[in-house]
Amino acid sequence: MWRVRYSVAVSLDGYIAGPNGASDWIVMDPEIDFRALMQQFDTILLGRKTYEAAHQHGGGGMPGMLAYLFSKTLRQEDCPQVILSADPRKTVAEIKAKPGKDIWLSGGGSLCKLA
Repeated sequence: MWRVRYSVAVSLDGYIAGPNGASDWIVMDPEIDFRALMQQFDTILLGRKTYEAAHQHGGGGMPGMLAYLFSKTLRQEDCPQVILSADPRKTVAEIKAKPGKDIWLSGGGSLCKLA
């Protein structure tokens, strides 16, 4: 069985985002081979706040991956590049029942407790 792997930038005092959702404090490590890392995944799980932050910068999904967005407030027609779900546990169980690579849980301070 493949794994759900969690990736998050967090400050030493436990915050994922700064005041007003700021993420400009996050520094990308130039020694990490992100291309090789991303080849280990075919699915990404996003919480609403992570999705909205990425969407503001022109992203939202991840090229070459199925992207699942967990939200109880957004509508599928507002985010067509992702698969919308309100039930992380059920959705992750369904994904794991199919063949595939590891699942990347990106950000999602609340979502990591549920996936």
